[in-house]
Amino acid sequence: MAPNLMNNGEETLCISDSFHFSSFYASSSNLAALQDDDSVQPNGPRSRAVSEADSIAPTMDDGPVHKPLTVANPDRVKLKFYSNVLGDNSTFIHYGKWDGIDLDQPGAYGMASEAMTDYMYRLSLGLLTHRAESRDFAYVDLGSGTGASAIHLAEKHSLTISKATCINLCHDQNIIAVERAAERNLSDRIEIVESSFDETPCEANHYDLAFSQDAFIHAVSKEKAYKEAYRITKPGGAFVFCDLVCGDNPDLTVQELAQFAEKNRINDWLNPSQTIKTCKLSGWSDVKFVDLSTDLRISFQLMLRKVSFVLEHGDTGSNSSRVLLMNYRDSICRRITQIERGVFKWGVFHCRKPVVMDLVVKPPVPFEKTNHLILDMADDNDEGCVMETNIVVVDILKKMNKETIEKLPKTVELLITMSAGLDHIDLDACSQNGERTQVLSSLCCTPSQYVISHVGIVVKNSGRDAITSHVVQYCLSFIIVGLRDALNQLSVPFPSSGWNLNWNCEGKPLTSSTIAIIGLGLISKALIEEIRKIAPEARIIYNTRTRDFDFESKFNLEYISCLNELARQCDVLVPMCALNKQTEDLVSKEVISNLQPHAGIINMARGKVVETDAMTEALQSKAIKYAILDTTYPEPLPKEHPLWSLDNCFIFPHYASEC
Repeated sequence: MAPNLMNNGEETLCISDSFHFSSFYASSSNLAALQDDDSVQPNGPRSRAVSEADSIAPTMDDGPVHKPLTVANPDRVKLKFYSNVLGDNSTFIHYGKWDGIDLDQPGAYGMASEAMTDYMYRLSLGLLTHRAESRDFAYVDLGSGTGASAIHLAEKHSLTISKATCINLCHDQNIIAVERAAERNLSDRIEIVESSFDETPCEANHYDLAFSQDAFIHAVSKEKAYKEAYRITKPGGAFVFCDLVCGDNPDLTVQELAQFAEKNRINDWLNPSQTIKTCKLSGWSDVKFVDLSTDLRISFQLMLRKVSFVLEHGDTGSNSSRVLLMNYRDSICRRITQIERGVFKWGVFHCRKPVVMDLVVKPPVPFEKTNHLILDMADDNDEGCVMETNIVVVDILKKMNKETIEKLPKTVELLITMSAGLDHIDLDACSQNGERTQVLSSLCCTPSQYVISHVGIVVKNSGRDAITSHVVQYCLSFIIVGLRDALNQLSVPFPSSGWNLNWNCEGKPLTSSTIAIIGLGLISKALIEEIRKIAPEARIIYNTRTRDFDFESKFNLEYISCLNELARQCDVLVPMCALNKQTEDLVSKEVISNLQPHAGIINMARGKVVETDAMTEALQSKAIKYAILDTTYPEPLPKEHPLWSLDNCFIFPHYASEC
């Protein structure tokens, strides 16, 4: 039921509210029922909640002017006033989205307000598909008021939202928010921070989502507010807010729009196009506006119906109180007319923070933007842009030592290398960069799977699946031609006298050979799978630090713990391990000395895995039959190195991973 606005001679109290572009009035005695223990303080200092930025006093255009008196905890009064006038006892006083909601059903206004919050959050998740199912989703509500939206979302999405931070300047509203969060046992997930939304104490690049409902109309500078939202949002994150904006009806004069802003004390009154431009200037990308002015009109129409009902059927007491309510009704009528004329609009803006990528080397194929993330390329000539770099892309030739990594901008979160190996990157330096301490290596790392981590520069391989496939095909072909001694036949005169189809070169088929593989990583396993497809009878022996018994059984492998014995039994030795301190010169002089004279070495790993001098000596003395090297140590191999002159050594330009 609406409050009984009787006037028993007490001084009239005017509570001014820019949130709904109107003012409402009541006598001080009749507000007592709404205030609980709150009291009128006619001589006290003006509350922060009814500040110059938060109140729009009526003007000549809006009816008689009544000077507001100060109320202790005016936000509680305002909430209770709306709850009673609108008749639904809701904590939501935001404008609503009215799809499928009957205006005549009980609690319609609160339901529509709640539906608007849900609509905006669904829109946010549509922009953040790579984070929608995460269990550590964090968002910030800028200008959160009494925390109704944050509490609603935290309860509804309890499995995904791990933290909601409410930024709000009004102390009285924050007290209400703290109380309500505690009532719902959400204090551990909802943080109330008393701060202006255009200069927050929040950590940079921290939130998946910056969210705001009907708050930025109070901003002194929209650009400053949007830039602050950009600062605290993660690269790849989203910014979604609804707000009242200046209309863009060409039939309205600039003077008329300016007068409206001045009368209502609105700073930086921008239309939708200007708001979009300001967002872009603040760094945001893919900025769009959804016009919901029709829903705003419905919100005002319901308010009008409720107030008109009180005037027609309620006990308004004295004629003075009735006039005050009529002024409120007329003010709402003017707002509805202004919406229809396009004086102001209401809707949702949504945009995303781009992920800035610095291509230190040119990739073989261009990175493409995806629906998940927006990629911007850092311009080396634009120092500001480079300093905001989030991803750095290198190849195996770019040595990322500790000094180089420490010089990277602090905003770098991800280091992508276009190689199968990571030995050119100082992983310890990456893990210790800034305040971050974790390094990960993944089977794939495409920009669409970029997830910001605050625990280290994440190091991943670009296109790992593609690299694996090409290396496997390349290596398998060399295993076959090496076993068949095909490369040595390149010098056979063809055709020549005496040549016929009855001769056979030395060598043996894959099906009756023993292949020895060192290492059992992703590429090794893929190679073994391909060998088994065409040569199920072939014998495959392997050595690795950690056995994989399931894989070993599935593909009929033999584990040999001693490298010397592994070399002694094989027809071809294939190192496929990563290069690190433990694997340097792993294929040592002793291991090479155990190879049979018909055996060969195929190195698809790193040159330093094989002891170069020992291999050179074995090839020169014909202690082994051949070596096929896609990588050498040193690399590139000096022109004068003896390996170049050996007819049983075949050197390729680190070509295995080329797509």
